[in-house]
Amino acid sequence: MRVSRALEKLRKFFAKRGVALSGAAITGAISANSVQAAPVALAKTISAVAMAKGAAAGTATLTLVKGALKIMAWTKMKTAVVVGVCVLLMAGAAEVTVKQIVGNDSWRSILHFYSQSAMLADLDKTPPQVTILPTIHPDWGAMWWSDKAGRRLGMNSSVTNLLFYAYGELPSRMTFSEAVPAGKYDFIANLPQGSAEAFRQKIKEQFGLVAHIDTVNADVWVLKIGDPEKLKTITSKKARPHSEIDGVKGTSTIEDKPFSGLADALEGWFLHAPVLDQTGFSGRYDFALQWNVHDRSTRTRMIVDELHQVGLELIPTNMPVEMLVVEKVK
Repeated sequence: MRVSRALEKLRKFFAKRGVALSGAAITGAISANSVQAAPVALAKTISAVAMAKGAAAGTATLTLVKGALKIMAWTKMKTAVVVGVCVLLMAGAAEVTVKQIVGNDSWRSILHFYSQSAMLADLDKTPPQVTILPTIHPDWGAMWWSDKAGRRLGMNSSVTNLLFYAYGELPSRMTFSEAVPAGKYDFIANLPQGSAEAFRQKIKEQFGLVAHIDTVNADVWVLKIGDPEKLKTITSKKARPHSEIDGVKGTSTIEDKPFSGLADALEGWFLHAPVLDQTGFSGRYDFALQWNVHDRSTRTRMIVDELHQVGLELIPTNMPVEMLVVEKVK
């Protein structure tokens, strides 16, 4: 029904502009041109969004990505229609089966992960369950979402990501007794109550992993004040602050944040190791960092030098810190 309505809208669109086309002609044209090689620019843009890992992406980038997703969804929809027709021809009772499969699996639609309302609807309409399945979106970055009740769903997530979603600790704050299983997974946990605990139990059953918080010695970075006078140059005066990272250009902006916010960004975006704020300052500041995207080995050194120029010191050390200790079930 949605396909038919979309074709009719296209037919009227062209008719208003003096182009008379039937629905069949439009379908044929789309079929002939639906599979195209992805432009190099698109691949670079999508890579940039994947590197952002939660940072705010530019409007133009999101528009481009959504456009690509709609093309993919149209191709997938055509395939589903053809398969559905074949099944109905083979057995009249198959219609109920097809509808049931589509309804139960709709939470894995990649388009839904770009709409909060669609994801909330998936959590509401999907039968209550806790499910972890091998991903059907291996070419996309990991994405997830949860609501206030603790229900959650996501796609293309590693086991380490699943542990993060289950326990709320970044991978940089995890320590493992042995290597975690490989693979990427789609998941949903939408029980009326207790989804978080049930999700942890599912990870235990499926992967044999449990975790708890403990204080252990770990390699960390400590953020300290080097020259207080230089901090005046980064004191925030932004009326509309924002934070973003551009993985293609090698730049990041962190505005109107306390030093604890800078520490979180450094830990999650760049260093992937615990970063402890020991500045003792409570003000809000703006930071602009830049690195060489063609030489990742120099990135950490460049960031350390840039922070030094604005009066901060980022020092590597080893010390006791609270970590999520992940172990195999005994």
